[in-house]
Amino acid sequence: MSSMHGAQSSNPSTDGSRLGQGGSDHTQRRPRRKKRQESLNHLIDFQLPEREIVELADHEHDVATEVSYKPYKKEAFLNANFRFLLDPLGDYTRQLADPDICFDWDEIEQVLGYGASSCPICLETPTAPRIARCGHMFCLACIIHHLHETRACPICWDDMSGSHDLKPVRLLPCRTYQTGDPIDMVLVHRCAGSMFALPAQEHQKNKPVLKVPWNTAPDVMTFSRFMLAGPEYMEEEFRKEEECLRHAAEKAEEDDELAAILMSLDFLDHHKERQREKPIKKTNGGVRRQGNSMTAGITMTTPAVEYYFYQAADGQLFFLSSHAIKVLRHEFGDYADFPTQICPVIQHMEDVTLTEDMRKRLKYLGHLPIGCSITVIEVELSAIVSKETLDQMSSKSLQMRKIVFQASNLKYAF
Repeated sequence: MSSMHGAQSSNPSTDGSRLGQGGSDHTQRRPRRKKRQESLNHLIDFQLPEREIVELADHEHDVATEVSYKPYKKEAFLNANFRFLLDPLGDYTRQLADPDICFDWDEIEQVLGYGASSCPICLETPTAPRIARCGHMFCLACIIHHLHETRACPICWDDMSGSHDLKPVRLLPCRTYQTGDPIDMVLVHRCAGSMFALPAQEHQKNKPVLKVPWNTAPDVMTFSRFMLAGPEYMEEEFRKEEECLRHAAEKAEEDDELAAILMSLDFLDHHKERQREKPIKKTNGGVRRQGNSMTAGITMTTPAVEYYFYQAADGQLFFLSSHAIKVLRHEFGDYADFPTQICPVIQHMEDVTLTEDMRKRLKYLGHLPIGCSITVIEVELSAIVSKETLDQMSSKSLQMRKIVFQASNLKYAF
């Protein structure tokens, strides 16, 4: 017994391993702790800045929360990224005062957009394109066929009550620009408080009035963000869409596709009949709804402040930078003496989303809604202004940069 006890005590390692294999782990050693990992940020001279803590009063918490959070609105997206032809019988007094106010969906006759697009259902160029309230664009036949299965947008599943939620779209051709390309630009004039900016050469011939223009007015289809749709124009647009649909029906290979196109033609006929039944009464102040005193256009006194700026000749939102405008003003003096058309070479481009602060600084863009995409360009002006002007403005720009650099150094010195 004693010898056996001595043998067991003399080989604890062997016995412990046997106990561990038998299910008892009291004799197993605890795992070693990992060494504490030290930060090596000091070796790369990296240091997180201290978080600034701003204490707000009790009454300021609600205001800060309200300003920082702005919910996404699909109506605001449409208002910022498209242009509109409107019902001549509507009242647009609010939109004439504020570019951020959206139009009533029932008063929109046609939506204008730039660039090529594809139908997300058939993945082809839209035939008789239609846009929904959510901003998604489809072929008329594709979306009508889809609405027979479900009353929702096939992309975002936003509710669609029917085909009257669809508006016709006209896609305008647009050119893409790159650095080094020449760009045709025109001098645009806008009165303060007006929502319409038109080329200065044409705008100065007529008395500047603050009212909704017809789409047949000079340069309105190119530069105006919204306008009144003439009945002749809409008839012609429906005729073009009908021709495209009949051509598509001849190429249809499946019965479902042909049936959807025939339903689209019936939809167009019904829409044309409603268009012809609208009563129109023209007045000196615009177009008036019969039996109603609300007018589609209002005339106001001419404001004292006027804005001149350069925009792309095809109506795209490409604008000349403030520095280039200063150079041109040094050369020509008054804004009204600027050349009406220029064709400079692009040196730099910057795509910007218009914000409220930017619109306050760039007051000439007061007619554009918040959220629209604009492009500010720097151009080569050596072919437009003299060498003396370029030398003087470049030296002033260099001096200004030195002042800003010195001010920034003084700021971080203390």
